[in-house]
Amino acid sequence: MKKFINLSILFVLALFLNACSSDDDGGSASPDTVEGSWEIYEVNYNGTFQFGEFEETINETYSTDICDPTPVASFSADGSLTLTDFEVEQDFFNEDETVCYVDGELTGTWEHVSGNTFILDMDDDEAMEVEITMSNGNNRINVKIDESEEEGDFEVTFKGNRM
Repeated sequence: MKKFINLSILFVLALFLNACSSDDDGGSASPDTVEGSWEIYEVNYNGTFQFGEFEETINETYSTDICDPTPVASFSADGSLTLTDFEVEQDFFNEDETVCYVDGELTGTWEHVSGNTFILDMDDDEAMEVEITMSNGNNRINVKIDESEEEGDFEVTFKGNRM
């Protein structure tokens, strides 16, 4: 199923969040802590899809160290947002390999709603609510995108380090 998920679309629809290990347990995010440029180092897919009688569960993590250039998300103080348009997935022909496709930049806006809730609105796409947490002295960002829909529950988490 991951072959059908285009990270660039998910990234356009949202951004990155929520970590699993204890060193990444997130604290509150605010506009001041989110502002800046973030090098995305990891993408996590977690969810279950239902296709008729067929069900697939995905819990996979991909490093972006194979991407050239390294994906970046930049949150500006004026509310503008610039993201690397990229996709990381298992190689279709060799399941032991991971591939990364980088296809320019995406632009849009971001807005703090309350607490850890933010709205990301990429140009030419729908606005999406995401959850952002901070860790490591506000030098690590986690953006969680809830992509749940009729076909199943699915989350994408992007993790990034402050540049």
